[in-house]
Amino acid sequence: MATESTIQDIRRFLEQEKLWISEGTEDLEDLASQLNLINAFIKNCEGKRDQDDMVRETIRRLTKVAQEAEVVFNYVMLAVEKEKRRNNSEEVLPGWNCISIVGDVAGMAQKLTKSIKNIFDDFQQYGISMNVVGHCIRPNARATFGSTAGEKSSNYTFEIANPVVRSIRDKEPSDLKFEIESFPDLLNLVARMTSTERIESSEFTSGGYSWVMVIYLNGNTRDNGTGHVSFYLRLVEKPIGGNSVNASFKFFVLDKHRETYVTIHDGKERKFDAGHIEWGISQALPITDFSDASNGLLVNDSCTFGAEVYVIKNTPTFVRLSLMQKLTLRSHTWEVNYFSMLRNETYSPIFPIEGRPWKLCLYPKGNLRGKDKYLSLYLYLEDAADLTGGKKLCVDFVLSIKDQLSGSNDEKSVGFWFDSEKDHHGFDDFLPLTELNNPRKAYKANDTVIIEATINEMFLVTKVG
Repeated sequence: MATESTIQDIRRFLEQEKLWISEGTEDLEDLASQLNLINAFIKNCEGKRDQDDMVRETIRRLTKVAQEAEVVFNYVMLAVEKEKRRNNSEEVLPGWNCISIVGDVAGMAQKLTKSIKNIFDDFQQYGISMNVVGHCIRPNARATFGSTAGEKSSNYTFEIANPVVRSIRDKEPSDLKFEIESFPDLLNLVARMTSTERIESSEFTSGGYSWVMVIYLNGNTRDNGTGHVSFYLRLVEKPIGGNSVNASFKFFVLDKHRETYVTIHDGKERKFDAGHIEWGISQALPITDFSDASNGLLVNDSCTFGAEVYVIKNTPTFVRLSLMQKLTLRSHTWEVNYFSMLRNETYSPIFPIEGRPWKLCLYPKGNLRGKDKYLSLYLYLEDAADLTGGKKLCVDFVLSIKDQLSGSNDEKSVGFWFDSEKDHHGFDDFLPLTELNNPRKAYKANDTVIIEATINEMFLVTKVG
């Protein structure tokens, strides 16, 4: 069995000798995390392993692979000591050519990590069920030993560690850098959006496939992400005909104080197919850690995320999300005359806001789920077809109708991502027809309805290079 002191030795060694083994640290970090998982399993089975053949067999296999892991670590230590003696130095020189050693270590570590994964994947075979939420084991998740049909039951539990691995590296992400400016404004906008709590990067290419990074700034609550920033990866083109794409991935957050990257992954390979095109980590990073200014992740209201997809590494795509802060003209008023004569939808003249052409669309008798019950109202981006090459425009806007007697407005606000395929958004149920025709209100004074559109903020996502 790999002892806790052995794991501590591995981590201490990685810190001390990171100059020479920088290309292999992540593999050894993964291995150390897997050994932690093994220790948690075996420690919680003390006094119980002899009570059940299934548990005993699992422990035997885990113990064997843990012993092999210690051999790998000893191999690394001997290589380092040998090089120190050869150089007659207390430290390994940074320029030492260790490519072959690092390659061997990485290969052995990856093989052992895969073996550990296979053992835990066989839990069902041994009648062991794990309490899994979403795409990763939840922190301090409780795994239950029980029986399946015709098998002996053990009926006890053990605590298991969170498999999410967080480490630090100097190298920037090779596939995607996603920079967000004016973060508090974006956070407020996302909180007001009715249809989603997530933001998405532009498409980027890796391994011959197109991907999108998805971020839940306040955590994906449907995937046990409460209190965390949640990261996901989505395959853009859904595989057909039974095809699939197998890939693993890592997510990154730039530490601007130290100019390093927090690396987040769980070491798993995922199968992207027609039934499941999005995978990720719901508890990627605690929100408290991300928001703490001393950590350097959120500085001057901006932050940078990243992603790597391990199908085949490719040229990185740099995406920037920018707030258009100086809106010279925010609002437009549309007077709809002869309202009672309208039978079908009607459009306003095109009007400019921040250099882009917009128009309003009104359905006097309602549209879709609002038909015959509501006045429906929408905002159109006239040049949405020009948002090509991964461009997206996130808009926080307000649509209102004026009570011409009181001077007050009945309004609704929403946030929406416009792109080349989504050129409008609004409300099927903007105002009940009973309210529109209310004689105590003056929405239709002199057979004229006054509509106003106000754009509060706009964020533009563009590919920089």
